[in-house]
Amino acid sequence: MLYVSKSLHLNEYVAGVTILTICNGISEIAANFRQTGSIDTELIYNQYLGTSLFEMAFIGALIVLRRRFYVFPEFFLPSIITLIGASTLLQILMHQEQISFAQNLILLAIYIVYLIAIMLTSIIVRSQIEQSSSKSLERAVMLSMELEIRTRDGRSVDIEATQAAGFVGTHPNQQLLAQFVNRLRPFLWQELEVSNGWMRSAKLFVAPVQTLITLLVPKVNYELPMHGWSKLMFVVNVVLFPLFCVLVISGTDYSYHKMELVFATSVMTAVLVFLVTRTDRKPPGYIGIALFALFGTVFVSLLIVFEIGAMLGTLAVVMNISKTSLGITLLPWANCWIDVNTSLELTRRGVSKIGFAACLAGPLFNILIALFIVFSTRMIQFESLTIEVREGASGPTCSAYLVITSVLILLTLVFSKFQARACLGFMLFFTYGMFLLNTVLSELEIIHAYGTDHNADDND
Repeated sequence: MLYVSKSLHLNEYVAGVTILTICNGISEIAANFRQTGSIDTELIYNQYLGTSLFEMAFIGALIVLRRRFYVFPEFFLPSIITLIGASTLLQILMHQEQISFAQNLILLAIYIVYLIAIMLTSIIVRSQIEQSSSKSLERAVMLSMELEIRTRDGRSVDIEATQAAGFVGTHPNQQLLAQFVNRLRPFLWQELEVSNGWMRSAKLFVAPVQTLITLLVPKVNYELPMHGWSKLMFVVNVVLFPLFCVLVISGTDYSYHKMELVFATSVMTAVLVFLVTRTDRKPPGYIGIALFALFGTVFVSLLIVFEIGAMLGTLAVVMNISKTSLGITLLPWANCWIDVNTSLELTRRGVSKIGFAACLAGPLFNILIALFIVFSTRMIQFESLTIEVREGASGPTCSAYLVITSVLILLTLVFSKFQARACLGFMLFFTYGMFLLNTVLSELEIIHAYGTDHNADDND
C-alpha cells in the first residue's frame, strides 16, 4: 500500500481516505454479504454501523495511544462533518422504512463530492507548499504530512538506494535462483537467533503460511533490494495466483476445463514475463505489480475474514446470540482484524495519519458506498425503484453512538488545537465500551434499546 501511495505522490491523508479505505471497505462488503447470506437490510445496516463504530472508536483509539500526532484541519474537518451529516441523513431515511432510487443516488453523490473535496484540498495544500518560503514554519508543518517511508523502528528508508540490485547483471537471468530463495524465506536466521523463546516459536509457526502467501502474492517493499522485485518469484506468482483465485471462487463447482484454460493463459503470461524482464532491474510500470500485490493481499485477507466470521457465527448459535447483536459486536472484530493490523503497522512506521484518516473515511465508505450497493442490489432483485428497508431495534442506538462519537472527536481535537493525544484515545475507548455495554444489556433484555417501544412491557 505504501509503495502505491508513494508512487502516486499521495500524502498521508489522501492515501488513508482512498487506498486504505477502499481496500478495507471492499473486504468488509464481501464479508458482510457472505455472512448474512441474503440482502437483509436490517441486518446489514446494523453490521455496517457496528463496523463503523469499531473502526472509528476502537482502531482510532489504538492509533492515538500508540503515537501522538498533529491532525490537519484542512483534511479532518471535511471528513468528520460529512460523517456526522451522512449518519444523520441515513438514519432519517431508514426510519421512513423506504429508500427510493433518487435517495440512493444521493448517498453515492455525497461520497463522490467528499472525495473531490479531499483531492482539491490536497492540490491546494501542495501548491501552498511550493509557493511558501523554504525556511518558513508553515512549509515545515505542511511537509510533515507528506508520505515518508520508514522502517518499523523509525529509521528513514532511502528509496533511491534500495532501488539498486546490488550487483551488475551480465545477462538477464544472473542470480535468478539466489534472488528467488532470498524472497521466499520468511525471516533471516539472524532475526531468529536474537528473538526470545515466544517470538522464535511464533516466527516458526507462521513461517509456512508466509511462504505460501509469498508464492501467491509478490512482495513489494521499499526496504528490499529493487523494492522487492524477483524475476523468478513473479513468474511463479503469475502462474499460481490465478489458479488459486479460480479454485477458491469456484469451490466444489470448479471444472477441469476452466482450470486448464486459466493455467494455459497464466503459463503463457509467465513465459512472456520471463523473456522481457531482467533480474538486475525492476521492469517498467512496476506500480502495476504493486497493484497486483495489493489486490492479492486483499483477496487472501478476505479468505481469512470469511473463516473467522464462520467460527464466530457458530459461536453465536451455541451461545444463543441474536444475529443483530453478533453483527454489531463480534463480527466487526472479525471483519476489521486486517484493518487493526494494518493501522498498527503503519503507526509503527511513523505514518499514523494514514490509519487515522481511514478511521474516519471508513465509516463514510460503509454507510454511503456499501449501503448504496446493498440498496441497488435489492432494487435489482425486486425490480423496483423503491424498496422497503428496516432499521431494526439496534439501528437507532448504533446511529446515535456514531454521531455522538464523531462530535466528541471533533470537540476534543478542536479544544486540543488538533493535537491527537492520549486523552482522545481514552475517550474513544470509553465511548466504545459504553456502546458494547449497552448492546449486551439490551441483548439480555435488562434495558431497552434506544428507539424501541417501552409500552409493550407495561401493558403486559
